[in-house]
Amino acid sequence: MDKLELMKTFYDSARTELIERIQLRDNALLLYLGAMGALFGVTFSALVASEVLLVSPFIALGAAIIISQHNAVIGALASYCATEIQAYLDEIMPNEGPTQWENSASFKEYHQRSTDLRSIGHAILIVTPAIAALAINWRHALYSPFPNGLLWWSGAACVGLSMWLIRLVHLWRTKLYMKRKWSNFR
Repeated sequence: MDKLELMKTFYDSARTELIERIQLRDNALLLYLGAMGALFGVTFSALVASEVLLVSPFIALGAAIIISQHNAVIGALASYCATEIQAYLDEIMPNEGPTQWENSASFKEYHQRSTDLRSIGHAILIVTPAIAALAINWRHALYSPFPNGLLWWSGAACVGLSMWLIRLVHLWRTKLYMKRKWSNFR
């Protein structure tokens, strides 16, 4: 196998995993939203007590962990294609071929907005149902004995951790793009 074939194999493998990770991230978000919709629907239909919603922040934290992990790997794979694969390609075929998407002027113009919008969307979609669940059960924050008071405060901590995790991955992806040398434009 020559160097160009090897580079193409690595690139194709990274792009395939990147696309799969995007699908997994989006499916996890969709599954989470479906679970929250079902949980709120059952609660509002008066089939169960509103305290059942206190599980929402824990589910939100799980979703934030899974979605953020996929989001971080997506960023790492895109960076790998744009920097390591591109450097190898430049070594064996300098100034030949089209610019990769991750190194294009179009991507450079859009990447920060893309990162911002994705993080804002994740924060709103993941955290809002959990905050709503805590708001509906606000009385448990002050007046409830064990276990509801503990569940409420633990849920509040889960909401905070969810926000922190989404923000952490947002900052990491922003830093990853800022470190990139955008001189690879052709």
